[in-house]
Amino acid sequence: MMIKLLWCIGVLAAYTVALPLSERQELRNKLLDILSERVEGERKCPVVDPFDMNVVSPNAPGPLEINQCQVNELKQGDRGCEDIDTSKCQTECKLGYETNYEGCVISCRCKTSGLFDGDIMMNGSSILLISAEHVKMFLEDDSANRGASRWFRRWDNLRQPDGTYNVPYEFHSSILENPRARKAILDAMAQYAEETCLRFVPRSYESDYLYIHRGRGCWSYIGRNRGKQPVSIGRGCEWKGIVMHEFMHAMGFFHEQSRPDRDSYVRINFENIRKGMEGNFQKMAERYVDSMGSPYDMGSVMHYGGYSFSKNRKPTIVSVATGKPVVRQRNGFSVEDAKQLNMMYKCKNYNYDYGFDDNEMK
Repeated sequence: MMIKLLWCIGVLAAYTVALPLSERQELRNKLLDILSERVEGERKCPVVDPFDMNVVSPNAPGPLEINQCQVNELKQGDRGCEDIDTSKCQTECKLGYETNYEGCVISCRCKTSGLFDGDIMMNGSSILLISAEHVKMFLEDDSANRGASRWFRRWDNLRQPDGTYNVPYEFHSSILENPRARKAILDAMAQYAEETCLRFVPRSYESDYLYIHRGRGCWSYIGRNRGKQPVSIGRGCEWKGIVMHEFMHAMGFFHEQSRPDRDSYVRINFENIRKGMEGNFQKMAERYVDSMGSPYDMGSVMHYGGYSFSKNRKPTIVSVATGKPVVRQRNGFSVEDAKQLNMMYKCKNYNYDYGFDDNEMK
């Protein structure tokens, strides 16, 4: 019901711009009153003003908070449910335990598909690649980069004569009908074009492409998959920084705090992490990730916030240097974000020129 309501509000926003300012303000206040229903006691799911086209804010929520809050909202809806007691479950599941549609845990069996690290969609054989034991089976490979895996394909198959790479995409109608979501996505694409050699282009004939839709929450697959590849920019995710974050996953990046050297810069407070979510804070093996000399970046658009997956509202990630919780950044690329993308795709003349010749790029 709430999803349908949000869809109607998005359509309404597109067709009421001609109303007098006073009437628009009154309608806005009524809508926000409806959207601001409380869930989980004092918590509220992130709400965006459907009439506000400002998609950049230092106070924008993160995808993890949005996704978890919407799960809680489902649990406490008209068909509310409760998790089973998982304290007796013997297996640690990378993607969590089996749940029903409302998001409640119903057994100790592991999910065969779902979100890893809060907003990375995994299924099938890709689940094996997040297992530290599985990673150790492979030899070192210098092509891996930061949080990017060599076992996931990159969007480097459509290189253009000028050295840029086309990334085809297609909008679901739910994006076309929501002006705020569309603006956030197009603004994110524009920053990729400005600071990297990646160009998001409307799909024409390409078989591999991003299918951007308003699903439940904010999530993406890692790297380039075969065929139609969903990216969800759902309710509450309509922020430029969140879209850039999800696109970074699609371009081949994991989260910044997955780096093997992270313990020198941040401390993970496992005692504050919700049971079953500890796997979201695992480090990638050194032979799996190569940071290519880039410094650890707590300001990365790919870094968790300091309270991610907290069970008690106490910080889960704090800076080693200051002892303070890490501040989430979702405004756009940090300097190191852009640098790493350009290094991965061997971009020339986009903020950084690494001297790769044309023969090497072919």
